[in-house]
Amino acid sequence: MVRVSFVDETTSGERRESWHLEIFDERITLREIIRRRVFQEVSEYNVTFLKPVPLVGG
Repeated sequence: MVRVSFVDETTSGERRESWHLEIFDERITLREIIRRRVFQEVSEYNVTFLKPVPLVGG
């Protein structure tokens, strides 16, 4: 297993918080890394911002 760290940087040079990806495969494409990152970010967004809304009964 390998743990890779990625740091986002804006065009003005500002660095954002890094994120980590654990890779269990011996070889991986850049496309797969991007796919995994998008999946991770969407999952984190859904946990943080999508909260259940109670139903008003009738």
